[in-house]
Amino acid sequence: MKKVSFALTVAAAVAFAGSAAFAGDSDTFFDIRDNSGGIQDITGTPAAPFTFGQDVNGTATNGGGLGEGQILRLSPVHANNYHTNAGFAYPNFDGDNDLSTGQLVLYTTVNDRTGGGDVISSIGVDIKTQDSVATANNGTGTRIGAMSQTWTNTGVWSASGTVDGASDLADPPNVDGAKAVQVAVAAGPVYDPTGGLEPGAGPQEIARVNVTAGNCVAGSTVANSTYEVFLQVNNLLYTRTFNPATPGDGSPEMVSFGYDSLGQNYAAGAGNVDAAVSGSLDGASSALPDAVVRIQVKGDGNGSYSITGADVPALSALLSGALAPAQQWIYLYDFNNSGTITGADIPAFSAILSGGLPGPTCP
Repeated sequence: MKKVSFALTVAAAVAFAGSAAFAGDSDTFFDIRDNSGGIQDITGTPAAPFTFGQDVNGTATNGGGLGEGQILRLSPVHANNYHTNAGFAYPNFDGDNDLSTGQLVLYTTVNDRTGGGDVISSIGVDIKTQDSVATANNGTGTRIGAMSQTWTNTGVWSASGTVDGASDLADPPNVDGAKAVQVAVAAGPVYDPTGGLEPGAGPQEIARVNVTAGNCVAGSTVANSTYEVFLQVNNLLYTRTFNPATPGDGSPEMVSFGYDSLGQNYAAGAGNVDAAVSGSLDGASSALPDAVVRIQVKGDGNGSYSITGADVPALSALLSGALAPAQQWIYLYDFNNSGTITGADIPAFSAILSGGLPGPTCP
């Protein structure tokens, strides 16, 4: 494999990003929240339901902060447009009142290893998706319809320094070839990392991945409609440039993709970043998934893809306080977009159950 680097050498520090220099760690992870405050806050004061963990009875091991929003829940596309009913659109973080669409926001935290002046010089990642191993997805459920990636914080990269990834149209789809470059040179020429991804800034959004669920498939369940998402270093590599005054030690940039609070079985973990992989190794990725996409039907508490009396006990337990309002339950039973489950959610659920409102349909 040909090594690609954008690190400045001491000798040519102000002329060109040329020879290899790697050091330090970067923590790069997905979250469904955009860190804009309130319910979407990941760095300030995280809010419910993220403070209750990611899964059915999950416990938020990081206070609802980093790593507690790695499961994207989507509705299948229904023939009667059940998925676009505006009243059922929680969490609707992408703002389109369509439960079949959503976003994974990609963040990175750059950790300082040299005393200052270093900056991320390139990020090359592919986004790989597979049927969930943890839920034994056998490929017979509702599929992911589409995925795409866009770099969002383009100001941290050089002019014309980004290329969005392209979907390979596989089943499930992957997004390959996402690349971004920062050459830390200013007029003079002088070394200048200003405005780039420098250490100490905390999590910074760098990209978004748009995900759309496919048409509802008869015989679907939550188990056979769950997917695992992995970040993988591509041939641009994941590199860092160092200030010539404080050069690095030449070791590869070690990158942690995701948090182990997701876990192979999606149970709450320690809230730590996953084991780091080498940013200089084309194809390097985490052993555990970095995000999960679950295609679930709103109001279907037992994962059967229908709404029946069997879904009533979970709602009753949530209303009584016997069941903690974890993220999955808010997604399933919050029918008035309040971010909570109260008696105000009963009328819509009851109307769907009785046939007074159109329920989910699969072709």
